[in-house]
Amino acid sequence: MIATRLGLVLALVVAALGIASVLVTGLPTLHTTTAAPLSVPAVVEPLGTDLRALANSITPRPPDLNPGTTQALRRAVRLIIKPAANEDYASALANLERLEEALDSATESRTGTPVSQRRAALIRQAIVDVRADLTKLS
Repeated sequence: MIATRLGLVLALVVAALGIASVLVTGLPTLHTTTAAPLSVPAVVEPLGTDLRALANSITPRPPDLNPGTTQALRRAVRLIIKPAANEDYASALANLERLEEALDSATESRTGTPVSQRRAALIRQAIVDVRADLTKLS
């Protein structure tokens, strides 16, 4: 009698696991996407190294930096990299100012800060380094 009950319980557990498995496989999967690193073409050093550091400082890692803000900041960084690669340092500097303004807006948001203070400090340091390089080259 005990063996029969254990067998019945085991059968119910197996059936429940089977049903749960079917239900779970029907759910949409959550994909964590990582943005491809921004490429920095060959430029004079140390500008190239500092541009790579700036690009790497803007990678999506919620809640440190949310995906929407990541995209906006990455677009701004691309607008620095392209003229710098073409030795248009004045334009790169002007676009660097716009990046800094975008970062300020993101850290001062009233709807919740989409950039953590730690991440903002990392990005700001990279901006300082790139600005110094661009100023020397201008």
